[in-house]
Amino acid sequence: MKISKNIIRAVYERGISRRLLQEWHAFPGRKLFRKLGLFKGKSWSEEKEDLCLLEIAQELGMLDDGFYVDVGANLPTRRSNTFALYQVGMRGLCLEPNIELAALFEKVREEDDLVCAAVGEAFAVEELRRFNYHVFSTCSQTVADDLLSGENRLQASLLRSSFVAMLPLRELLQRYHSQRKRGPFFLLKTDTEGFDLEALKSNDWDLYQPSCILTESTGQGEEIASYLQAQGYLLARQFPVNQLFMRKEDFEICQKANLFSSQDNGENI
Repeated sequence: MKISKNIIRAVYERGISRRLLQEWHAFPGRKLFRKLGLFKGKSWSEEKEDLCLLEIAQELGMLDDGFYVDVGANLPTRRSNTFALYQVGMRGLCLEPNIELAALFEKVREEDDLVCAAVGEAFAVEELRRFNYHVFSTCSQTVADDLLSGENRLQASLLRSSFVAMLPLRELLQRYHSQRKRGPFFLLKTDTEGFDLEALKSNDWDLYQPSCILTESTGQGEEIASYLQAQGYLLARQFPVNQLFMRKEDFEICQKANLFSSQDNGENI
């Protein structure tokens, strides 16, 4: 058993499995199946967050013309909180600093706009630490040190580091929205392994107020909740590793439609 684990780990660390995964996700037959709607109703998220988002978008009337911004997009299909929205015709802006994953996005989600960059409060160049499991990749030295500590049970190992551009969300939104002339801002999703709060603070909340915000609840969860509540958002739903916030007026619309029980309100969690 130990030998087989070592073989699997060696294959992954040398990039073989990642390249195979890219080709499998981009395989023309799978793309055709997706276009024909054969995966309709399937959840692509880790804990079915995307099915919840579909219901909310439907209730708010944003499925046809709303848009999303996916910060730390990772894979275009597997464990994606925005792919189900893409499947039904919504489009958006995806930000992924890992160049391998960004290249995969261009193959699979051709109608989304992609920026290969990280998001932070100021224009900068940051070090992206890429681990043997891509979801651990981070620009945070603190998160990287924790993953590599002897106390961590995830058996994470650092593959390589590279330097990436870091851009404020407000600048990206201003340029994207002015060029694409999208409709209402439905979803802002962040998954940045330690930079979620910084990414949120880089937004201009007077100009850009998404109906929904989906962030990680680990690490900075309480700080993020406090910050978003100050921006006028309510905690609408708690998932195992993510938390969903909504603008108060949109949350009340969904609550009247019985999409949430009274226990879903952040005040009662």
